[in-house]
Formats: sequence, C-alpha cells, structure tokens
Amino acid sequence: MDANVEIYFSARSVQLCAPMIAEALFPGSDRQRSVAEFMQHARDHGVKFYACGASLLGCGLTLEACAPWFDGVAGASS
Repeated sequence: MDANVEIYFSARSVQLCAPMIAEALFPGSDRQRSVAEFMQHARDHGVKFYACGASLLGCGLTLEACAPWFDGVAGASS
C-alpha cells in the first residue's frame, strides 16, 4: 500500500518492549506464532515501533532495556 506505518506503545502495552515478553505471548490458542514473531514480520516490512516515555517509566523500563528493534521514545502528542 506504500504507506509509512508507525506503532506507538503506551500504558501497559510498553511491557511488550521488554525482551522476552512478546516472545512468551501468543494471540491464539494454536500458539504457532508469538506476538514477537508478528511484530518482527511487521518490522521486516518497514513498520517503526515507538514507546511512550512516561509509560516506560511507569512500568519501570528504560529505552535501553527495550528490545533492540524499537525505534525510540515518542510522547502522547506524537
């Protein structure tokens, strides 16, 4: 579709930024592909991932602790 896509993680969803969290979650009962695999598939197709800085702090995380393929921190106004 030739569109730039960005996904913003805020509130509790920033926990998906932490290593091994998304790898342990599966969107369906068949457990064939983890949430991390779907995220990596999106990443392979150019999707950018951003985490809310305030939400990271609220969950006790830092950008440095996030999975290395996160593109950065973006606030609510983004």
